[in-house]
Amino acid sequence: MGKVLKIFLILLILQFFVFPEKATAASLLDVVINEVAWSGTAAQSTDEWIELYNNTGETIDLSGWHLLAADGSPNIALSGTIPTNGYFLLERTDDNTIDNTISDIPADLFFSGLLYDTGESLALTDHLSNTVDTVNADGGPWPAGTDGNGTPLRASMERINPLDVDVDSNWGTNDGIKRNGLDANGNPVNSTPKSQNSQFPPFQLTATPTPEPTIVPTFTPTPTETLRLSHLLSRLFSHCRIINSPFCQR
Repeated sequence: MGKVLKIFLILLILQFFVFPEKATAASLLDVVINEVAWSGTAAQSTDEWIELYNNTGETIDLSGWHLLAADGSPNIALSGTIPTNGYFLLERTDDNTIDNTISDIPADLFFSGLLYDTGESLALTDHLSNTVDTVNADGGPWPAGTDGNGTPLRASMERINPLDVDVDSNWGTNDGIKRNGLDANGNPVNSTPKSQNSQFPPFQLTATPTPEPTIVPTFTPTPTETLRLSHLLSRLFSHCRIINSPFCQR
């Protein structure tokens, strides 16, 4: 029994001290789903891809993380690492193309399972199954992006502020001007894989601030002011005693 206890304690120490990153849950929005090309590209509507972004100042190991849809597909087991303030590109594979969804930018991971053009709800979970981020969590149609009939054509859905939570107002459509990457036919995509989004706001990003309590200043007399007040009162009461004023009567 003593030997079993020793082994347990050794494993516990390894868990928390040798591999501390695996014992700690990720915080909300440490990594976010930053861009979704749910309608594919002009070259092929099935050339769908998803981009993650690391909001932290540390490289994050994605082993054990998952990106999954509410309807069960896709359900992507993540692996590899995402660099400090960097990107991670996931490309959907099909029977005809391998690693040419974005032909000039290598994918970090491939996945199977389509993204419905009518809308999906996606969740990103860490190695402890804690939800770190969501996309379109309230369901319904995608809040941004265009299909084969849109303008710009098959534009991606971009997160506006990566430090803010998933709400419809925090998603926008690629503007067709600021773009990055080429499709399988070598034409520019209306999106920004592994690059700053076109909808990125032109100001320094901050999370929604928490109001701080208002501090009401208080007056504390200095020793000099206290001495002057005491001297003034002493002279006043001395004057009262001399003139025997009723004002001085207690």
